[in-house]
Amino acid sequence: MRFSHRVHIGDVVEVHARLLHTGAETMHVSVHVRSGGPTSPERTLTTHCLTVCAVPESPTSRGDGYSPASSSVYLR
Repeated sequence: MRFSHRVHIGDVVEVHARLLHTGAETMHVSVHVRSGGPTSPERTLTTHCLTVCAVPESPTSRGDGYSPASSSVYLR
C-alpha cells in the first residue's frame, strides 16, 4: 500500500469502505483513507485500495469432511 500523503502523530484518520461486488465466494471492497488535524474539518486522501476477500467453500459443501480444525495449516 502506498501513501500519497503523510499521516502525522495526533491526526484523525477516517477509513471508508464500500462493498463493490459480491459473488458466491468473494467480495470486492474499495477502501479510502483520509487524515487531517484533530481541530480541522478538512481531511486529505491519504491512500486508497481495492481488496478482494475470498472464502473457501463451507466444509459441508465439499463432501470430503474437510474443516479448518482438521487442516494442518490451521492457525490459532
